[in-house]
Amino acid sequence: MKKKIAVFSVIVLVILGLSVLILIYQSTHFRSRTRTLTFENTQRSYIIHTPPNYNGVSKVPLVIALHGYQQHPKFFELDSGLSRLADQNNFIVVYPFGTEDNKGNNRSWNAGACCDPAAKDQVNDIGFIKELIAQIQKDEAIKGSKIYVIGFSNGGILAHKIAAQLDDTVAAVAVVGGSIGGTPVGDSTYTIADSSSPVPIVMIHGRDDTTVSYTGDLSEKLPITFKSFQESSTFWALVDGCSLSSSLIEKNTLYIHSEFPLCLYNSAVETYTVLNSGHEWFGGLFARIFHPFSDHFDATYRIWLFLSQYPKQSIEEK
Repeated sequence: MKKKIAVFSVIVLVILGLSVLILIYQSTHFRSRTRTLTFENTQRSYIIHTPPNYNGVSKVPLVIALHGYQQHPKFFELDSGLSRLADQNNFIVVYPFGTEDNKGNNRSWNAGACCDPAAKDQVNDIGFIKELIAQIQKDEAIKGSKIYVIGFSNGGILAHKIAAQLDDTVAAVAVVGGSIGGTPVGDSTYTIADSSSPVPIVMIHGRDDTTVSYTGDLSEKLPITFKSFQESSTFWALVDGCSLSSSLIEKNTLYIHSEFPLCLYNSAVETYTVLNSGHEWFGGLFARIFHPFSDHFDATYRIWLFLSQYPKQSIEEK
């Protein structure tokens, strides 16, 4: 009898969760629409979400949000809650589509060490994102000093690469479950190139992540040994001219928040190690639906808290 009650309770919670999901989708996502862009003779797609107070005249920040491997951008939009955050903080968020395989599945980004088919086909995703940002700036009223990039998993690995190669455009970057590079089985090691100027970056990673391994072990899902979270953090501390000894900001039962202090030119390198968590968007909608009684680390909130502090500085300002 108790088992039946427990099963019934779970079913009720899932139904209620899905009902909330539908309400959130209907209230927020009607302002999201899909557009296309032709880049290097290929039609690329992206979802653009504009906040309710956007009038097309007053300039607002722009966030480029890169989905994970095999994810659909609409799923990423819904799970991350970035569009709801955009509504609350009056910025535009754009969700580009990665490259699909020949069956129309497995969307991926060419981030160097990962992931196929985009990496195998050497898709110019850096060029695509650069062109996309330029197109959005033509179409919408964007604050050029507040262009940010957020990436999860394969999208997070690409976000690292964008931070290094588009540092003249992007003001700050956030990476969840990503890495600066890795070694595919039977291939050579890939690491992103150094940025020519400091870039503020916040990195968030689950300590139990075995997909993009926190400790730098061989991935349990892909034939790649990714650079560890510590290696990625130290890489950016070096690029941004920070102290190589991290300082603890906060530690509790959910996460460890640290920074590498004394960075150059108002830059910053901050890290969050999320405890008892793996490869996921922390505090996402689906995690909250299926684990309603658990405490959640809110990656979306923490990311905007960081990014919004760092407008792009001109050479004169530096």
